[in-house]
Amino acid sequence: GDTLTDRPSPMLGFAVRNVSAAFGVEITAGYNPKEDNGYKIYNANGGILLNDEQSLVSAQINKVNPASIKLLGASAPGIYQDLSLKQQYLTNLKAKVTNKTAINGVVAVFDPSGGTGRDLVPEFLKGLGIQDSNLYVLGDYSGPAMPGVLDRAIARAEELEGQGKQVDIVFGVDLDGGRLVAAVKDNHGNWVILNANQLGAAMLYYRLLALNSLGQI
Repeated sequence: GDTLTDRPSPMLGFAVRNVSAAFGVEITAGYNPKEDNGYKIYNANGGILLNDEQSLVSAQINKVNPASIKLLGASAPGIYQDLSLKQQYLTNLKAKVTNKTAINGVVAVFDPSGGTGRDLVPEFLKGLGIQDSNLYVLGDYSGPAMPGVLDRAIARAEELEGQGKQVDIVFGVDLDGGRLVAAVKDNHGNWVILNANQLGAAMLYYRLLALNSLGQI
């Protein structure tokens, strides 16, 4: 079975839908100190609350006297802490991949930002067939300040290329695994970080091509 540990944000949305929960709650610190931990609430559809839903939640919170709050144990009825859904989640993701051989031979550098994607993303990619020797996962950052987006990953890619290894893509996720950033080389051989519009357009274009090749559109 799975063990209770930190999980990427998208997994909560899947878990909510999988058990038909009314909502899901995620405790997330981001880059804040632990005293400033925040939380996210997912609705029954597994998505972030809509504006009207946020207003309802805020109204209920304002009615609560903090001194009257009673803590519930992990085994309280209706509360799921460990859903043991990791394998189901990975299987569900894999089923959505239209070309399961496209990753063969790809060389990638991945920066999980020391967050929740550090284990699950490599496990998923290896399940699709990427070779261990072709996936370079960066460890936690221990410097005095966080570097810029993908700085470490691009530096690692350039280091590998100096050793004769051709890197195809550099990518990373934020601490809670809910945001993706990627870089590819331009026609001059320089690494270029894709903005959100470019990344979204590339993913949509590839998805449409793949579905068309399968005769599904």
